[in-house]
Amino acid sequence: SFGYYDHFMISEITKIINGNLSEAHFLDQKIRSHLYYFCGLYCDKIINDYSNAVIYYLKAMHDNDVRKYTAHNLGAIYAKQCKFELAERYFLISVECGHGIAMNNLGALYYKQEKYELAKKYFTMIYWIKNPEASYNLGRTHIELNDLKSAEQCFLMGSANGSSGSMYELGIIYEDNNKLELAEKYYTMSLEKGYAGN
Repeated sequence: SFGYYDHFMISEITKIINGNLSEAHFLDQKIRSHLYYFCGLYCDKIINDYSNAVIYYLKAMHDNDVRKYTAHNLGAIYAKQCKFELAERYFLISVECGHGIAMNNLGALYYKQEKYELAKKYFTMIYWIKNPEASYNLGRTHIELNDLKSAEQCFLMGSANGSSGSMYELGIIYEDNNKLELAEKYYTMSLEKGYAGN
């Protein structure tokens, strides 16, 4: 059930999306920033209008409460568009605000650009909070850096936290090292979790 505040926010977001900004200009800056953030989310996630999403997100950046999320979403849009410098800039802002997913996505951005040492830095930052995706990503980065022992440790952590990709990678590592019982165990675990392979 929506309260007054929820109905108010929906009403204001609708006004903004429909181009009626005149009333929004009279709102408190914090409320306005939140409204712009939600308008950005609507454009970004619902209607895939990235141009307007960027405009709304940039307007929302003035408020500390939504900056880490806004910056992250801007980074994600720019990464999709292969605008890596802009993606990096906004992911870094989000990381500085303490956004864990941004740490992982910044690592993924660096990995995609084959900047493996930088990828490792950001994957490591989130790895220690036992994020399964980060464990997998850090393990893949260690493989690219030819550090299979560290990769195995990351995949073991990821596997323990439910990452089917980590389970699959452990299967490969153990198969390559002729540890076939362990390979079978991890391949089976990954299949049971629904992993379809690379």
